[in-house]
Amino acid sequence: MDPFSVRPLSENEWAELRKIRLESLAKHPNYFSPSQDETRLSESDWRQRITNPKASTLGLFLKGDLVGITAVVIDRTNSTQAFFVSSYIQEAHRGKKLSKLFYEARIRWVQQHPEIATIRVEFDEHNHVSQKACLGFGFKYTSSYDDDGRKTLVFVRPI
Repeated sequence: MDPFSVRPLSENEWAELRKIRLESLAKHPNYFSPSQDETRLSESDWRQRITNPKASTLGLFLKGDLVGITAVVIDRTNSTQAFFVSSYIQEAHRGKKLSKLFYEARIRWVQQHPEIATIRVEFDEHNHVSQKACLGFGFKYTSSYDDDGRKTLVFVRPI
């Protein structure tokens, strides 16, 4: 039996989400572009992330310990599109093909929302691991844009 599993976080796991999300931002600031200073978010803000009906915040667990996070969010302006966001796996667990678990879980969630027609994922051009993972799940490069001096790549996949 695989010791790793992925499941949606429960609202009472907000503190664990906060801890690992802030860890990801501190260790890899070039790979994440938060829209606000997440160190200032309240308990209520973190709980809302987990309970948002237009999203799913997922945890990667190793025997009950949270070692990674990811999310899928329905686009606010286009309900036919979902975004895969915020993927992070702690360094000790990288290189084990665990992002496959993230992709499978998020795709399952999207498939439960028939209004969604496409999935979009974006990442820094130097994040070759993310690029390889998304290509393996049928995403196609569509465009890029400059984000504060960094080139961000855009990949899309139909459902």
